[in-house]
Amino acid sequence: MSNRKNLSRIIPSFPLLHSFIFLILIAFAHSQMSAQSNSKNKLGTSPKIQSPQSISSTTTNSRALMIDLSNRENVSKMYKDEYIPYGKVPNSWTGNTKSCNIGNNSKEYDDATLQNLRYYRAMAGVPSDVSFDEKYNKSARAAALIMEAKNNLSHTPPVSWPCYSKDGKDGAGASNLCLGCVGPDAIDAYVSDTNIQGVGHRVWALHPSQKVFGTGSSKRAHALYVFGDWRKSEEVSQIKSVAWPPKGFVPYKFGYNPDYPWSYQAFGSATNHKEAQVKMTMNGKSISFRKESGNSGILVWYPNGLTKPSKSNDYNKPNEDINILVEISNLTIDGKPQNFSYTVTFIDPEKKTIESSTESNATSDSNNSTATNSTESNSTNQSNTSNQEIVYDKEMSSALLSYAYDGDSKKAEDALKKKADPNISNNGWTPLMYASYFGHKSIVETLLKYKADPSRELDGWNAASLAKYQKYDDIVELLQSKSNNAKRSLSEMPKQRSLNIDVPKPKNIK
Repeated sequence: MSNRKNLSRIIPSFPLLHSFIFLILIAFAHSQMSAQSNSKNKLGTSPKIQSPQSISSTTTNSRALMIDLSNRENVSKMYKDEYIPYGKVPNSWTGNTKSCNIGNNSKEYDDATLQNLRYYRAMAGVPSDVSFDEKYNKSARAAALIMEAKNNLSHTPPVSWPCYSKDGKDGAGASNLCLGCVGPDAIDAYVSDTNIQGVGHRVWALHPSQKVFGTGSSKRAHALYVFGDWRKSEEVSQIKSVAWPPKGFVPYKFGYNPDYPWSYQAFGSATNHKEAQVKMTMNGKSISFRKESGNSGILVWYPNGLTKPSKSNDYNKPNEDINILVEISNLTIDGKPQNFSYTVTFIDPEKKTIESSTESNATSDSNNSTATNSTESNSTNQSNTSNQEIVYDKEMSSALLSYAYDGDSKKAEDALKKKADPNISNNGWTPLMYASYFGHKSIVETLLKYKADPSRELDGWNAASLAKYQKYDDIVELLQSKSNNAKRSLSEMPKQRSLNIDVPKPKNIK
């Protein structure tokens, strides 16, 4: 299978021609020009769409971060433990522009840069088991050297630019570029992507298919090689959209600012974001915003109705959690207009709330009460503290879908013990969705114990709303006790709503 064909992951069910046309539309808003100057950091347009160097199904050696965005305490802890410390690692570039010595970055600095990238990807709900490879790092470092020497940015640097090299030119063409930011700070800049039409740097940094990147920092310039190794489309087919800021609890620095772009990118056949409409509500009042025009491949808007950060308001640090409801309408997927809604809850991760302290104590009490809950505690601790990558058994995962569909609780638990993926999906349906829809409460309890995600959605339906639709109120209550997002999704669900989606049988999975 060719690399270009695998680019269709951006729209998994598109024919090749339509997929590539769509990618070009995404790139159009980000393309071709050199950077326009920024007040501090200078970001150019994102690189033009191109085939990745490799499409790979091999397992990475990189650890995966897991962040439960429905759990305020977990979001705060991960921010403090997995994000903040890595921004303090010093840059120790050994090169220089006078002799055009590309030099190197320390392993500690590259690791810190990678950790920042993993953190953002985990927050966005896309695979975070990404890595850097020296074959891409060397091109990125060569590109950073050129930008440093010229004090400018270009994805197509001419031979006349100082410290020009073929590696550097190739790296520049396949990388996000920043001047005035390096290492972890550059990752911050790519994800925020302020005042960059189409937030293309964010798109490539958070793209679900990414697997192996390259990084290169000079003293003042950075390149993130984004067309290295990508995953096979089937590995990420269950990811239907990427929102930033994401749904759930979010540290306030990631979007509680009128100058910070918000974005929503849906993946599917015949997808078009151009005519989509947005509504933002906070405390029952609409928030004014400015929507970017002309983007077919992504929806981008600026919430200019939010308060501007300043020293007098402690740079928008919230005294209490802030809920912002986002409603998106008329977004075309599979050729049909669709509607979505989700809530972003901005928090001060340094501040503990009474509610989160109570939840923490309640969890601690329940974990000490039975052996079953002790197992759950160990599972939670393993994913959130050690953050070791879990390798799931494909056969057991497929079997789990059937057991959840049929209501076989014993076999479902056995499959999970044998490393079945609790969040595997069949045409968007997860085991938790099946069990909730068919009223298999014991399987719901077991799946939650093994960290099934209750916030996963299909066309706006998650496990709680499916159970509510089927009138399994005991399951609804159980799911709500595990996820604040489940509570919000029900409160945002229309009173009259039909389930216009099929319930596919898991036996169709191969």
